[in-house]
Amino acid sequence: MKKQIMTIMITFVSISILAEPRWYGEYSNGQVKYTARQSDNTYWLISCDVHEYKDPYIKLVVNGKEVKPYDIVVDGITYSKPYWRISQRNDGNMYNMWWALRKGKDIKAKVGNKFYPLPSKGSAKTLPSELDKTNYCIPSF
Repeated sequence: MKKQIMTIMITFVSISILAEPRWYGEYSNGQVKYTARQSDNTYWLISCDVHEYKDPYIKLVVNGKEVKPYDIVVDGITYSKPYWRISQRNDGNMYNMWWALRKGKDIKAKVGNKFYPLPSKGSAKTLPSELDKTNYCIPSF
């Protein structure tokens, strides 16, 4: 009986930790993926190729549906349409946003006039520095 209770408690704690809003990083099929997961149905994904520089694939899912257009707001500063191809803009927006995401305390997505909170917990540990050689999302020109 004690073993069953302990198993249930460990399972509950594991589920609680996995359900906690935070940033996650993973590697799969030549892609590094960084996800700011607020819930199962609301998250922001940044995916980057590790073999050659390509513009990141970036999407926002709110309540289970991918949405566009949207902006990302970090500590009150708006980064407009981060899913645009950064090679077409060359305005430093991705660099500045990346740095802010790593340091930010208040991150949210803005869709129209609505704001959706995104986690800041784990962003500094999950997202590599914008100058790090293992950061495949930021080009080193």
